[in-house]
Amino acid sequence: MRKNLILALGLLLFSHQLLNAQENQPQNNGDEFGSNSVWFNTEYPIVLQNLLSKVVLVVVTDEHSVEGQYFIEQLQNSLIRTPAVQMIQVMPAGDVPISRNHLVQYIQKHKINHPLGVIADLKGFQSTGINELPFFLLYEKSTTPTVVGGGHAGFELINSRIKTLRDDKNLFASCNNSQIKPFNDPSWYANPLIECPSYIADQDGGKGFFINDAAHHRILGFDDTGTMALQLGSTMPGYAEGNMYGCQLNHPHAMEYYDNKLYIADTYNQRVRVIDFITEQTSTLLGNGYTTWKKKKRLTVNINRWVYLLHWPLWEIIFM
Repeated sequence: MRKNLILALGLLLFSHQLLNAQENQPQNNGDEFGSNSVWFNTEYPIVLQNLLSKVVLVVVTDEHSVEGQYFIEQLQNSLIRTPAVQMIQVMPAGDVPISRNHLVQYIQKHKINHPLGVIADLKGFQSTGINELPFFLLYEKSTTPTVVGGGHAGFELINSRIKTLRDDKNLFASCNNSQIKPFNDPSWYANPLIECPSYIADQDGGKGFFINDAAHHRILGFDDTGTMALQLGSTMPGYAEGNMYGCQLNHPHAMEYYDNKLYIADTYNQRVRVIDFITEQTSTLLGNGYTTWKKKKRLTVNINRWVYLLHWPLWEIIFM
C-alpha cells in the first residue's frame, strides 16, 4: 500500500515537472512585427495574426536601398488591381534613429500607398533568416511565409508566385479585398483640410467640381453630392509628370475643365498642366519653368505665374 502511494506521488511530481517544462518552452506562433514597432500610413499598428483573411506581402528594406525602392514601386504598381494582396513595408530601426518627419517625407517622395513600419529588430521573423536587404516574404492567409527570398532573385520569386495565384484565382477569390488605407487616401478627407483655395472648376454636365488646395499642392475632386472623390497630386511640391494621383504640382491655382481634361495653372512651376481623365496621365501644355515674357515660336512658351487661366475661355488661352 505504502509502495503504491509513493509510486503515485512520484508519478504526479514527474508529470507536474514535465508540464512546467513544456509550458516554459518558447512557442512558435508564426512571424510577427513586435509590439514596439512604429507604424506610418495606417491608423493602427499592423499585426500579421489579424490579416489571415488576406495574402500579405512583406518587404523588408531600408530607406537607402535604391534597388529596394525600385522593386517596391514595381510591386506597388502591379498590385493596384489585386486587392487580395496587402503589401507591407518594414525597416529595421538600426543604430541611427529615423525621425518621424523624415519618414513622412520619404513616404510622400516615393508615393508609398501601403503601411510602413519601423521595427526594433528582425527577431520576429522566426520562420526564416533575413540575411540581405531587400527581402521579400509572402504569407498566404498564414503567419508562416510560403515564399521567401532576397534581392532580385526574391523579387522574381514573389512575382512568379503572385502570377500563379492570379491565374489559379481560387485563393484570391477566398480573400478579403479590403486594403489598409494610406494617410493620403481620398476617403480620409470626407471633410478635407484645404488651405489657400482660390478656384473652382465645374465638370461638364454638373457631374462634380474641383477645388485647388494650393498650400498642399493638390487638386481635390468632389462629386455632385459634395463628397470628395479624387485627390490629384502627391501633396509634395515639385514638378513631375505621370499618373494623375502621383504627379507633382507647385501651388496650383486657376483651373478649367473641358472634354475630360482639367487644365491647371501650375503657378510656381511656371507651367500650364493638363490632367487627362481618360488616360489618368498628367502632361504639360505650356511653359518650360522659367519666369519671362519672351515670345517663342513654339507652343511651349515661357509664362510668368499664369494664375488667371480661369478668367478666359479655353480657346483664347491657347491662341492668345
